[in-house]
Amino acid sequence: MNTSRMLAFDANYEHFPCHEGDEVFANGIFQFNISRMMERIHSRSLIVKRERIRI
Repeated sequence: MNTSRMLAFDANYEHFPCHEGDEVFANGIFQFNISRMMERIHSRSLIVKRERIRI
């Protein structure tokens, strides 16, 4: 596991575009488009690692 806490710049990064009615979660300078993420996950064009978390 990499213990670095620094963010790495990815020159190929493309953000998910926001459309009217999208579910968006803003956290500080970061904005997460939940609707687009879910679409990409379900279409398998975005591969994510599942993890169990305690809530």
